[in-house]
This record gives sequence, C-alpha cells and structure tokens, in this order.
Amino acid sequence: MKIISQINCGGLAFATLFVIAVAPVLGQGTLVIQHSGATDPSTEGWYGFGGYPITNDLGVNAWSMPEPNNLYDHYQYDTTSQQQAGLSSAGWTYSINARIATSNAPLGQFEYFDAILWGSQVSIAELIFGSATNGDPIVRLKCGSISDTITLTGAGSTYNLYQLQYDVSVDTASLWINGVDYLSNIPLTNQNIVTVAWEGGGSPAYERVNWNLVSLEITPEPSTWSVIMLGGGALIYVRRKYLR
Repeated sequence: MKIISQINCGGLAFATLFVIAVAPVLGQGTLVIQHSGATDPSTEGWYGFGGYPITNDLGVNAWSMPEPNNLYDHYQYDTTSQQQAGLSSAGWTYSINARIATSNAPLGQFEYFDAILWGSQVSIAELIFGSATNGDPIVRLKCGSISDTITLTGAGSTYNLYQLQYDVSVDTASLWINGVDYLSNIPLTNQNIVTVAWEGGGSPAYERVNWNLVSLEITPEPSTWSVIMLGGGALIYVRRKYLR
C-alpha cells in the first residue's frame, strides 16, 4: 500500500505540473518599468507630472488622475537600447490595473485616459479608457488600422487588469482582461518600444481614473515556460520513482 501511495503522489505531482505548464503565462519575465499602488510615479523611474495618491479605494491603493484642478497629467519612461532589444526579441506584456472612478466618461476628444506604447515617432499600441453611464468600464485598443472597443458589461466601477501581450513566436499581440483573452492575432506595425506612457485629462468634465498598476515586462514565449515546467515535472517524477 505504501508503494502504491508513492506512485499515485508522483503521478499527481506530474499531472499538476502539466496543467500549470499548458496554461497561458502572462507577466512572468524581466521587469522594465512599473508603477505600483499609491507610490509617486516620479520615485519609481517615471518622469512627468500630475495626480495624487489615494489609499483603500475599494480596498486598493492607487495613483489618481487628474489633479484637483482638473488639468492634464502625464507619466512616461524611455527604454534603454538593451531593453528595446529584449522587448523585440523575447516578447513583452504591458499590464494596467485601473478603475474608471466616474460614470459616463466617454471615449471622446476632450476627456480621455490612455496607456501608450511608442516606437520612434509612431504609436505601437494605445489603450483608451472610459465608462458607460452605469459605470461599466470601456476600453478601446488602437493598433495601426485596428480600433476595437470592449465594454465590461455588469462590471461596474471596479478595478480591472488589462494586459496587452506580444508573442514573438507568432509576431502578433493579444489583449487579455482579467485573465480572459478578448482580442487575438493583433498585428503590430512596430515592435521596437522606445517609450511607455500613461496619461489623462478630465476637461471639461471632472472625470477620473485610479491607476493601481502600470508595468512593462520582457516575457518569454509561453512555450518556453511550458518546456521548463514539463522538464521540471519529468525530473521530479523520475527522481521519486527511482528513490523508492
């Protein structure tokens, strides 16, 4: 009975690792730049202006925009040549966890909040945020000639995780929201990320976005992580088998 128990445990461990390995892996790589919580972005490596910290916003800390005087705010980070090489050769994940704190914030010309990846004098991808009259978040992805708008129906004014991921193995990007793949096979006109930026202006209405997380990571292909995990699982299983 003892030997059977050990075999079952080894098989279960291997099966668990297999499930983990084949699941999509987002945001497990080398951090390029990150804003987190209510920390002043200018102390994290960003440069720019505006906004202020808020704590315990639906249990979350964040950096809120715009300023109380309702002016335009902007933060950005310029990547190094080494980071640019890593981003274009290994792939990347751009993550934003944010809450549109006011209802009926249209994706209009005067009221906007966006997160942008810039190449050399050209926009690689842009996420524009707004909200419906009932507070449901709205996000529009602009990427070259592509412009797709998604409303998170029934979500209300909550924090949501938006992740734009570039997969170098297929040379396309995908947009994930709260772990769900909403848009796939997005072609990119330029993969050389020179600048990461996030910004917003509430004029003429006093609209607001609370940014809990803004990060850019160099991420390996999901297949690379799968090989690592499966290889590790196989070694564990074989080791357990021969040590009995």
